Amino acid sequence: MYAPLASGLEPPAFLVMPAYRLIQHHDARSFVDQADRWNDLWRRSEVAAPSARAEQIAHWLATFAADETFYALTVNDGERLVAALPLVGRRVKQLMRVGMLPHNEWTSGGELLVDPTADVAAALDCLCEGIADVPWPLLWLDEIALGAPYWQAFRAALERAGISFEATRLASTAQVTIAHDWQAYEATRDGDHRRSRRRYAKKLQQAGKLDFIVHAPRDPSEAEQLARIAFEIEDRSWKGAAGSSVIKAGLLDAFARQAALAANSGHVEFAFLHLDDRPIAFAYFWRSKGVVFIVKLGYDESFRQFGPGQQLVMHVLERLHGERDCRLLDFWGRLAPWNESWATHTYDVSRLVVAPPRLVSRGLLKAYASLCDLKAPEREPTPPPVVIAE
Repeated sequence: MYAPLASGLEPPAFLVMPAYRLIQHHDARSFVDQADRWNDLWRRSEVAAPSARAEQIAHWLATFAADETFYALTVNDGERLVAALPLVGRRVKQLMRVGMLPHNEWTSGGELLVDPTADVAAALDCLCEGIADVPWPLLWLDEIALGAPYWQAFRAALERAGISFEATRLASTAQVTIAHDWQAYEATRDGDHRRSRRRYAKKLQQAGKLDFIVHAPRDPSEAEQLARIAFEIEDRSWKGAAGSSVIKAGLLDAFARQAALAANSGHVEFAFLHLDDRPIAFAYFWRSKGVVFIVKLGYDESFRQFGPGQQLVMHVLERLHGERDCRLLDFWGRLAPWNESWATHTYDVSRLVVAPPRLVSRGLLKAYASLCDLKAPEREPTPPPVVIAE
């Protein structure tokens, strides 16, 4: 606190608290109306994934949650957003509806955004005021990088507000630091892994003409066409046989549209491995703020004996090590043996369940923790590297 100043005198700038204003958006239409301001906040934030952009969130909602309740909290500093949290109603465990980030097993479509140059604590304190009014008994925030600075700041704001929550680590995600020295990086890989890749590479070269081709489409129609080629390859993999490919799930048009939107914002690339001019493996990835995210990767099952998926990853990483504007590759999925072999490090993804300040919600949170035997992580979650805003 400071003593009031004489009439007509302005307080020093360092004593003036930011005049942040909370706005609650109760439908997707009002959210779409402020897409430019939302994307401006995304550019300033530490979130690199383009899935957090307004057009990708709107597309996710239209594809996976058209009939669900949408609710977004934004914190405004005048006409400028300094924090935002998109939420959508989903049923969890077939028991009750909760508020979730726009995210599912197919793809992500939203994230907590905070301007790191703003008063982060004040902005998130303001955001937490809106949690009391959300239309669900719990917020169920899955697959979040809880060790990231902005999620840690959100957790601290919940504590200041006296809002109950439970956090638990779910899994890890692999990343590769791009240090722009391919030979030095390759030398750090396990010897068996290197020998296996070289053996597969020799077999591929003996099988025919091998080409590695990268496309960075800026025309949405070209991106759609490339997406269709990519997911036709995926459908010829084990996923197609199991009925879990994008095509078998009836989501080809949705993913083609997603790629078109990413092309329009300049954030999409496709890499293909061709054998005798036939595409046998693909990587569909998003690129932003010096980070490459592998959204989908697949290969034609009839070429399995050549290890085409691993060969493609090798070509992608070798290329990225030669590009000065790339510093990180994120496999953007749960840690598995195939991507762990490439990783220079991992970060944790977690679940954060938040109880709005209501008696029923607190009871549900306690029951949830007791039923699932969940408690706060024994160690602090491993954070991903800090992202520099565009």
